[in-house]
Amino acid sequence: MADKQLVGVGGWLALFAFGTGVIAPLRVARDLTGLMEGDNQAAAAQFGALWTFLLAAEWVISLLTIATCWFMVWRLYNLERWSTVRIVIAGIWSIGLGRSLIEIWLWSLVLDTSVIVEELGPIVGLGVAYGLIWTAYFLRSRRVANTYRRDVGDEQVGDTFA
Repeated sequence: MADKQLVGVGGWLALFAFGTGVIAPLRVARDLTGLMEGDNQAAAAQFGALWTFLLAAEWVISLLTIATCWFMVWRLYNLERWSTVRIVIAGIWSIGLGRSLIEIWLWSLVLDTSVIVEELGPIVGLGVAYGLIWTAYFLRSRRVANTYRRDVGDEQVGDTFA
């Protein structure tokens, strides 16, 4: 396939958009539903007054995550400029790693550190791996380079795609 045909949202970029716009929000909603369907009376008794705060914080984090996912996909399809790539990379890291770090802090208010590391440690590792893989893709992909042209003034960044 010639480089000129590698333009637009297709291939791996389409897979990323589908995963970010559909699968990730469904997963976030599933996780939130699982938290809400748990034994809330036992949790409220165990965590006391902080339980309501924890649930509200999880709702806010989940809604912000879904909004970020949908915003990134909207940018990918509607604004074909290099700033979209920068925003998407920032979004990838904020969702993949930032969300996990906020949840670690949040749950550290009520849980022992060993429980948090056991439960959320692998999620942090996955967030870092996800961020590294997709950041590399966005910075090295010919399709991304052809679709999202660098803005005027970005020449000093160097030719990443050479």
